[in-house]
Amino acid sequence: MIQPAIEIYSAKKSYFYDLTLLKIPMAGYITSLLQVNFSLLFLFRIKYHIMAGAVRKSKNQNAAVNSPAAVQERKKLRRGIILLLSLAVVLLLAALLFHWLHRCWFEKNIRFTVREIAIESNGFWGTSAETKLALISKLNINIGKNNIFELDLKKMRLDLRSFANVADAQLEIKLPDQLHIAIEERIPRAVIGSSSFHRVADANGVIMDSRQCMKHSDLPSIIGLQTPQQEIKPGVMLRELHPAMALLMAMERFPVFKAEVIKIGRNNELVLTLKYLRHNRQLTYYVTMPAGDFPQQLTILSSVIEEALRQRNTMNVLNMSFEGKVVFSR
Repeated sequence: MIQPAIEIYSAKKSYFYDLTLLKIPMAGYITSLLQVNFSLLFLFRIKYHIMAGAVRKSKNQNAAVNSPAAVQERKKLRRGIILLLSLAVVLLLAALLFHWLHRCWFEKNIRFTVREIAIESNGFWGTSAETKLALISKLNINIGKNNIFELDLKKMRLDLRSFANVADAQLEIKLPDQLHIAIEERIPRAVIGSSSFHRVADANGVIMDSRQCMKHSDLPSIIGLQTPQQEIKPGVMLRELHPAMALLMAMERFPVFKAEVIKIGRNNELVLTLKYLRHNRQLTYYVTMPAGDFPQQLTILSSVIEEALRQRNTMNVLNMSFEGKVVFSR
């Protein structure tokens, strides 16, 4: 029986016949050539099938692209793009036209030139014609030159609120040529340090120049601040003042007390020099009070002083730092 001598490559099976067993001259060389040829033939068939599949796929795709439905879809897409571009052009032209008309009818119309500025203020900025002119200058408004529609009201409001003595501001245009400015100024509640320092503070601890704020008189003084004097500038909010300011605001509910001096001590303790206004008398007391519930402490202080007066206790130095106790001394 003849043994296998040649390996035949196929996509499914392979067979091998060994020609060397037949003792044929150059049998090994012939076997190698046959193997190479069959391998190349197999690879060529694979490549042919791949290319044929790609060609068929390309033809199918071209057929799909060129189908009536696809052509109709492309036409719809082109029409949509043209419509959007046309709409964009129309909107752009409308915006340019509006801008041109706005300039012609409003910004360049002399009827809308600023002729009058009305300033309404509850303090410094409404006190005199001089302060009003100073405010107009700070806002860079030229009466008789600026168009009313050229004014940036939002920026001017921010500029006004940046002033140390201004809490809030509102601006309103009144056609054809008037600007109305309403200013809410901060209310001074205490003098910081000595009066020669020219610093006052509002209820939030915002520092102001005492020469540029609403009229004030007979304000209590706050001393003992740890903040360096050069850092106590107009517009700065000092958190160190918050306990003292909270006490002053609480005292508004207790008309029998009138603070004269508040010294900020250690651990937020407050040392007060105050007047007790009762029975047609003004009695001076020196009170050490911890930071805390000031309305409650003032209620206790009032009751203790009344009880001391009934007992003819004339000691006027009180310490409320001890829990549950008020200690009198001279």
